[in-house]
Amino acid sequence: MKGGRFRLTNVRTTADVVRLMLFNSIVSILISVGLTVSATLVTGQFSVVGVVIAVLAPLFIAPVMTYLLAKFALELSQARAELEQLVRVDPLTAVLNRRGLEEGARAAFTRAGAHRGLGVIVLDIDSFKTINDSYGHVTGDRAIVEIGAVLRARFAQASAIVGRLGGDEFCVFLEGADLARTLQAAESLRANIEDLALLAGDQRLQLTVSIGIAARDGHDSDWEALYRRADSALYRAKSQGRNCVSVQSQPLAA
Repeated sequence: MKGGRFRLTNVRTTADVVRLMLFNSIVSILISVGLTVSATLVTGQFSVVGVVIAVLAPLFIAPVMTYLLAKFALELSQARAELEQLVRVDPLTAVLNRRGLEEGARAAFTRAGAHRGLGVIVLDIDSFKTINDSYGHVTGDRAIVEIGAVLRARFAQASAIVGRLGGDEFCVFLEGADLARTLQAAESLRANIEDLALLAGDQRLQLTVSIGIAARDGHDSDWEALYRRADSALYRAKSQGRNCVSVQSQPLAA
């Protein structure tokens, strides 16, 4: 609980529920005993039974009421967290959507600072419009799903931010990666995707991607500048015949 303040809105874990129960129980006992003692002083009549009840009643009632309220708050907090996660995830591929990717990339760029590497891989599916036009959008969506699955599997163990920018374009930010490591990851990814065979009726479609990469250097003012360099390399890869990786190692002209 932030700042040691016991509030229902701060309940995030079961441990928070327990702490809130103890806190409210102690407060309830103190208030009840205080009121009982005050009544005794006013009336001049001391009652051992009254004091006992003043201690025991809140000791039983407060934890139960607190538990019920805190349990509800915990469930609400968990539901809120799940909803926040959903609005950052692309429903078709289960990787981050553009919003989630941008948030992750911004945080990764900040963590990288001036001394830690950060590579970026930008890719899209070769001849994707032809796939949609020739085999239908259902097949096109399946192609996107397959690429998303490869990305999730390929970078599951890596410190990476993987997302879909929209359409058939994907992006990966590799934390701690220099240009050489980013190139190695991109070439491996390209080969993994080239091995895919997508069934469209009785035909097998081979999927390939064009990839542009870059790694952070002193010229990148933010994650968007880094992304733009990789995106520029992507277009060069497409102009070089597709199904290849192009490297942008120089800053873009202003």
